[in-house]
Amino acid sequence: MKEIIFGGLYRAIGQISRFLPNYWDRLNDQRYNYWFPIRVVDDKGTDKTYMIDTYQFEIPYASKEFNKLVIFLKSLGEEKDNSWLAITPYNYYYSARVEITKNSIDIFELVANLEDYQMCNDAETRYYNKEDVLNGVMLWNYQRNGRGCNLKRKDAKTRYDYKIQSLINDILGEINEPNIYDYDIKKLLDIEKEAIKIGAEYNKSKVEYILKLQKYINRIKKNYLRYKSKIKEEILELCKGSDER
Repeated sequence: MKEIIFGGLYRAIGQISRFLPNYWDRLNDQRYNYWFPIRVVDDKGTDKTYMIDTYQFEIPYASKEFNKLVIFLKSLGEEKDNSWLAITPYNYYYSARVEITKNSIDIFELVANLEDYQMCNDAETRYYNKEDVLNGVMLWNYQRNGRGCNLKRKDAKTRYDYKIQSLINDILGEINEPNIYDYDIKKLLDIEKEAIKIGAEYNKSKVEYILKLQKYINRIKKNYLRYKSKIKEEILELCKGSDER
């Protein structure tokens, strides 16, 4: 039987429907398929370990700060009665609790020992190898308005090639290429024709202004795209030259 890591985050990868027939029911929106283990030891001789889906896992408010959460989760492996937590899934229509036995343990896969991770923001996740980052993890019910959190390994090394490319993408994303769409101009000219046909009054100079502005924008856009392509080629040549040296 696999060792259970308290403070570990798990996912069900096997036939969980053998233990929870309705878990994958299309109507079941009370699941995340992230699981925490807890141990229940009481004075009646009970010593059982359960997996509880984090949607239904009740975390004390004071433990929702990440480092405190890890301490709390690790403490759930101690020899004590955690029945108050073990019964919380029964407050839900689809109860997501599985007792760990030699038959059920194999359906769960360790995603992360949370002791080895720390939280990071959305931008930071782009700076590391994929295997060092977990995105959108739901550690408790409706965390961050249903978006979850991002985690990265504490020993993850920053990939500066990724970081530089990410920041370049941000810079390029902030460049708004000016554009006046042809279909908008066509619509404008069609309406102008209607106005002329019925002899309606309108300011022709405003229409001329937009037509000239579109021509100018189209011209500078072509120049912009041409220049962008040119400097890309120049930089590639420079880089190639430095590699050869």
